[in-house]
Amino acid sequence: MSNEIFNKGIELGRERHAHISEKGAKWKARNIPVYIREHLLVPYYITQNGPNLELWIINYPMGVNEKVDFVRFATVPYEASAIYAGTKPSG
Repeated sequence: MSNEIFNKGIELGRERHAHISEKGAKWKARNIPVYIREHLLVPYYITQNGPNLELWIINYPMGVNEKVDFVRFATVPYEASAIYAGTKPSG
């Protein structure tokens, strides 16, 4: 079950990243914080927090004053999802 959730989160992150990538340079300059734009513009990333792995996916801004950011999509025990520990996001 947890691998299915991770897979769905990764796919959702890729879809959101593709949507953001289609936007023009002016939109990106206004809506993507500089650090994310220059160093972290990826569909998703996985972090280890104690005994758990956390999947963070890119989030498209919904409100007028919101910016692109990342939201935690799923948390699973490290042992159950060790196959994701070395994955590299594509996109």
